[in-house]
Amino acid sequence: MLEQLNHRLKRKLQTSKKGRVDIRKTIRNNISHGDDLIDLTRRTRKTEKKRLILILDVSGSMDKYSFYLLRFIWSLKSHLKNIEAFIFSTNLIRITEMLDHDHLSESMLQMSDEAKNWSGGTKIGECLQAFNDTYARRVMNGRNITVILSDGLDDGNPELLSGEVQKIKWRTNKLAWLNPLKGMKGYEPRAKGMAAALPLVDNFGSAHNLSSLMELENILGNA
Repeated sequence: MLEQLNHRLKRKLQTSKKGRVDIRKTIRNNISHGDDLIDLTRRTRKTEKKRLILILDVSGSMDKYSFYLLRFIWSLKSHLKNIEAFIFSTNLIRITEMLDHDHLSESMLQMSDEAKNWSGGTKIGECLQAFNDTYARRVMNGRNITVILSDGLDDGNPELLSGEVQKIKWRTNKLAWLNPLKGMKGYEPRAKGMAAALPLVDNFGSAHNLSSLMELENILGNA
């Protein structure tokens, strides 16, 4: 299922190579055919690729989900070239190059040396602030889609979180937040971190199983 999803996402992240019909060139090229326009001449258009940015929460409250979500991100990275990936708990780490290994276990070994706070506390606002201060200008090219994968259980300042989510929203075409807890019956986004971010996101979905992750195809397809 992951492989099928990856191939479909790869197509959806690219616009059509066909440009608009060039009326003048069409008429000029088809004069010899009389009044009938046979061949439509299109203006050349470069393929526009959207960058996918994934920011994964690996704090203690996400232990049940973080490994399989990381596997999902690793699988995406193996099929999509234009992708940036980050993990966070109490600090943010860029893992884009770490995902280039042929086997996930190799990527995990490298991450374990860098991620000292895996399964620790959660400071979403401070980590998103680090993303905005250090990476946003570099990885956000104006044609990107950003997906945050987190339960929204934050130990930090909700006002800081809200402000940093707003900065990301300004720099991205579409901002999605996938929360595994949303897949639970009766869930309501009452946690202060999730409540602060929710009004700013374009799509709020679940990520508690593989089927729910398939919704990402629709999020990217409508971007």
